[in-house]
Amino acid sequence: MFYLGIKGRLGRAKFWLFNLFWIGLFMCGLVFMIEVFPIASHPVPRTLAVLMSIALYYIQFSLMIRRLHDMGKSGWWFVLYFLVPSIYFAVLPTLPEYGASLVVSLVFAFVAMGGLANVGFAAGTKGPNRYDVASVPVAA
Repeated sequence: MFYLGIKGRLGRAKFWLFNLFWIGLFMCGLVFMIEVFPIASHPVPRTLAVLMSIALYYIQFSLMIRRLHDMGKSGWWFVLYFLVPSIYFAVLPTLPEYGASLVVSLVFAFVAMGGLANVGFAAGTKGPNRYDVASVPVAA
């Protein structure tokens, strides 16, 4: 099971394990496409890259929601930690009338890094919480 749902809880070790696995798989796929296809001349590799990015975004969404649930927080924190900075860095700087200042960009970058640090390193709640029973620790 790849933990792609948003129900339940996910411990820190599994969060990082799945995160690194999926990001590594995504990067290998991008490198393969760049080596095999000249991206600028074919629409198919661009489409595949967009589809892979959407899939990775959903995976990040599901992992982060489950990790927030393990900490006893609502999944809506995902909006502050990941969605708002993603929209800022993907959409707003492409608008010609928008001039992003360095300070605003740094604030959004620190919010995203702080959110990832909070989700990735904060301990989960002990015992059951309102989202699920306690997550099972990974054996060493």
